[in-house]
Amino acid sequence: MRIKIGLGLFESHIGRTLKPGEGLSGVIWQTGKSKLVEDYKTWEGHLPEFEIYGLQAIAGTPLKSGSQVIGVIGLDYDDEIELLNRFAHLTSIALDNARLYTSAQKEIEERSRVENALRESEMRIAELFEGYPDAIIVAGYDRRILDVNPAACHLTKRERDEQIRNDMVSFIPGQHRESIVRLFEGLDKKYGVETIDGEGHLLTGEGREIPVGVSMSRIRYAGNSAALFHLRDITARKKVEAELQEAKDTAEAANKAKSSFLANMSHELRTPLNAIIGYSEMLREDAEDQGYEDFIPDLGKISSAGHNLLALINDILDLSRIEVGRMDLYPETFDLSMLLMEVTNTVRPVWRRTKILLSWTAPTISAVCMLTSPRSGKSF
Repeated sequence: MRIKIGLGLFESHIGRTLKPGEGLSGVIWQTGKSKLVEDYKTWEGHLPEFEIYGLQAIAGTPLKSGSQVIGVIGLDYDDEIELLNRFAHLTSIALDNARLYTSAQKEIEERSRVENALRESEMRIAELFEGYPDAIIVAGYDRRILDVNPAACHLTKRERDEQIRNDMVSFIPGQHRESIVRLFEGLDKKYGVETIDGEGHLLTGEGREIPVGVSMSRIRYAGNSAALFHLRDITARKKVEAELQEAKDTAEAANKAKSSFLANMSHELRTPLNAIIGYSEMLREDAEDQGYEDFIPDLGKISSAGHNLLALINDILDLSRIEVGRMDLYPETFDLSMLLMEVTNTVRPVWRRTKILLSWTAPTISAVCMLTSPRSGKSF
């Protein structure tokens, strides 16, 4: 124990060290109890160096923090006024020390609270990092890997020790390495890229190349600039995209084949149909010349039905044109009454077999203008 504060005759002893049990202060320090000595000269524990001061009554008491003795305060009281003055001065010092101690305790508690909060925050971040389902790789601007999470080990098929301090370029297939090198070169520039979001390729420890979705952000890691890479295996998504593209190509090929079939069949049907229409018109002319009036209406229906069928075949070709966006509409004026009569004559045999009565009334306006043609109108 060292004397830190002294007044009067004790002032010259500031800095002196005492052992436990040495002198009044040493005894109080050792026992932790207050002590009163009525005659210091005759007390068995007195120190010879203090005899010259003619000390008589002297007292001391321990200063404690909890149960631990942290100091001793002692005084002699030969003169009551002097005793009170000294006691008042020592009390002031003790109060100042108490205030300092309280302030220090609050500062220590606040620092401890901040440290605990920081520790808890670091633990939460570590738990998120370790438990995140997607791969996370942290690399310095020199491309050396600084940290990886368990998901990254699973994705790359490499242990953590195999990845730390390795060049990240070694995890990229050869044909894609140039892009990652340019990326890191840009990171080291003041106005380099801050984030990226796209797709890339990763080379696993098994030597297999897999497609990955990549997100990158600049971060601070251990006080230094670094890049955080968030990687996700998109093999399944790429497979689905390839299947969808294949299905699209198949559908387009089937549609093209259908259009080609319709076009070819339409042309194949036109040839015999044109012959039927031609012969029906020839027979109608012969019937008119030879006076076979009973045959003329039927031959006219054959010709009209042939023309309607030809129009339907042309409509099939129009459907192919519509599919490729090449169908042109234009206004055309035609006789609506004549159109209705032709349609009625075409479908009348079918309706007769089903015993359906068909009738229509001629419109007051026979000339109609539509964005179509008479042929298209009949198909409706």
